[in-house]
Amino acid sequence: MLEGIGSIFCHIDMDAFFVSAELRDKPDLRGKPVVVGGGVGDRLGVVASASYEARAYGVKSGMPIFKAKTLCPSLIVLRPHHRDYTRLSAKVIEVMKTVSPDVYQLSIDEALIDLKGVIRIWKSPLRAAHEIITRIKEKLNLPCSAGISRFPKIAKFCAKIAKPHGIVWAIDRHEKEFLREYSVDSMPYFGEATKRFFYSNNVFKIGDVAERFPVFWLKFLLSNPVVNEYPKSISSEVTLDKNTMDRSEVVRILKKLCQKIAKEMRENGFVAREIAVKVRYSDFRNFGANLTKQHLIFDDEIIAKSLILFKQADCLPLSIRLVGVRLSNFVKEESLLLLPSPSEYRKKSNLFKTIDSLRDKYGLSSIYFG
Repeated sequence: MLEGIGSIFCHIDMDAFFVSAELRDKPDLRGKPVVVGGGVGDRLGVVASASYEARAYGVKSGMPIFKAKTLCPSLIVLRPHHRDYTRLSAKVIEVMKTVSPDVYQLSIDEALIDLKGVIRIWKSPLRAAHEIITRIKEKLNLPCSAGISRFPKIAKFCAKIAKPHGIVWAIDRHEKEFLREYSVDSMPYFGEATKRFFYSNNVFKIGDVAERFPVFWLKFLLSNPVVNEYPKSISSEVTLDKNTMDRSEVVRILKKLCQKIAKEMRENGFVAREIAVKVRYSDFRNFGANLTKQHLIFDDEIIAKSLILFKQADCLPLSIRLVGVRLSNFVKEESLLLLPSPSEYRKKSNLFKTIDSLRDKYGLSSIYFG
């Protein structure tokens, strides 16, 4: 899979995924400005997903709920149900695999599909992409958009401009002409530093990038966005319903976040070598602290390190608005067998397998570390 220029890729991006998932059971809200986020009536909290009707008012993901309601007074706010989204995401992947077995999930609402092996069946990538989004809509009642290109990164860009519920194909060997007039700012994968470099050189369109920096452009096209089998990080953060001075309450929330991401990491067979904690105060200033050269996999270890980092990051006598924890720099779990006490690791690993199976059955909060 993902062999490069000899393949043809279809990038699937779910349309306002969290909102679309909620509206499956709330058809009366279709066509209305809806967001999934902090909660009904909360002044605090942020938008996790916004319907296209809400976006027409300027509402977007990451925006504070109170600001979104200022822009759109008729905004309907729904609380998130992340377990449901995870289950739906898995079903979406299953549907994609009925069209092509070569599916690489990029996130909860995005996937990249290599159509090379099935192009003879579907005759054209356009027909295959149409079949994918049609089946997802018919079987799961979820809208999505598709982008097609022989380059994975261009396929993602095409899916972005195809929204909502459309298909865009960058025809082979005509990518430069197709992208010429789009702005540098519109291209996924161009980081802020890259954009600043282009702007400082009076380069504002993608066509100018391709013409003035051909080596960069070629490397960008040929680089594979999914060659790394490890995610960059696994993180979780919570914006509190109300700012609080109660550090014990923040610590309680932080412990729950640690348990959540520790379980997710173990399910993927990873070990984290870095951990970071973030604190955001009521005045919106952020502070953080991190540790490197670790080997973290179990809840108690991650909680202990996070509490040390929280004490370092919590440096102002102000009420706290948000707390978060991130694990990163992953290696495979098998690497722990090389540590001085592999037998102790095996015993603890078996214990947490039992704990994780109980949590799968009864919920994450069924077993809690103090």
